[in-house]
Amino acid sequence: MIHKKYYSVLYVPGVNERAMKKASSFPSDAIIFDLEDSVSPEQKDRARTLVRKSLSECDYGERSVVVRINRLDTEWGEDDIKSMVGANIDALCVPKVESAKELEFIRSALEIQFKLKMPIWAMIETPKGVLDIVDITSVRGLEAIVMGTTDLSHELGLKNRSGGKRSGLHFSLSQCVLAAKSVGIKIFDGVCLDLTDIEGFKAQCEEAKELGFDGKTLIHPSQVEIANDLFGPSLEDIERARRIILAWEEATAMGKAVAVVDDQLIESMHVEEAKQLVELHS
Repeated sequence: MIHKKYYSVLYVPGVNERAMKKASSFPSDAIIFDLEDSVSPEQKDRARTLVRKSLSECDYGERSVVVRINRLDTEWGEDDIKSMVGANIDALCVPKVESAKELEFIRSALEIQFKLKMPIWAMIETPKGVLDIVDITSVRGLEAIVMGTTDLSHELGLKNRSGGKRSGLHFSLSQCVLAAKSVGIKIFDGVCLDLTDIEGFKAQCEEAKELGFDGKTLIHPSQVEIANDLFGPSLEDIERARRIILAWEEATAMGKAVAVVDDQLIESMHVEEAKQLVELHS
C-alpha cells in the first residue's frame, strides 16, 4: 500500500508548456501530464517533446508525477512509452483499461520491450472495466485505479446532472473502491467538468470520500485546495488520532487488548489508521 496522501491529482495537458511549468507551484499531491484526450492527433509529437522538456527542467518536489499515455492499440501509444524511457516520472497512467489480460499485456510490454519496471495507474472508464475490476486490481505492478467518470457516464447513458449528483454511478464507483481496497492500492474519483459549480464540486468530493476514495482527479488548479481540504483530516481528526495512539499504548502497557477514547471502543485497526494519519500529517 502507498503510505502517501493523494487528495488532489491534477491533470495537465501535455501541450500546455506554461501550465506544466506552473504545476510545480500548485499544492496538488500528484500531477498527471496528459498525452491522450487533451492532445489532438496532430499535436501528439509536440506534446511528448514538451513533457520531456518540463520533466527535465522543472522541480516538482515531493509531488508524484505521472504521464497518461495513449492506448497501445492506437498509433501513438508505443511512441508515448518510448518517449518516457529514462524520464523522471513515478508512474504511467493507462486509459480505458477493460480487462486484466489487457493490463498484463501492457505490463509485459513495458518490462520486456521497453525495459521499464514502472508502476501503472489504470483508468476505469467503461462498463467492461468495472465488471473486470477484481481481476484488474490483481495485476502485478498496478499502483492505483483512476476513475474516468465522464466516459463511464456516457457509456451508461447517464445525463449530466447539476449539484454533483451521480446516483447512477454509485454501483460502479463502489465496485471499484472495494476491489482497490481489497488489495491495498489507491483509488481516485473522476473529474468534475463544471468549473463554475463550486458547490457541486464540493458535493462530489464529499460523496467520493464517503464512498472510500483516497482523492479526486482535477482539471483546474482552482479545484486543488478544495479537494485537499475536503479529503484531508481536520485538526480535530489529527488530535483524536494522537489520543487514540496514546490510549492504546497505555492500555497495552497494562496488558489490555482494547482501549476507550471518547466513549468509543478502540481496537488495533483503529490504532493503525491513527498512526497512518499522524504520519502523513506530521
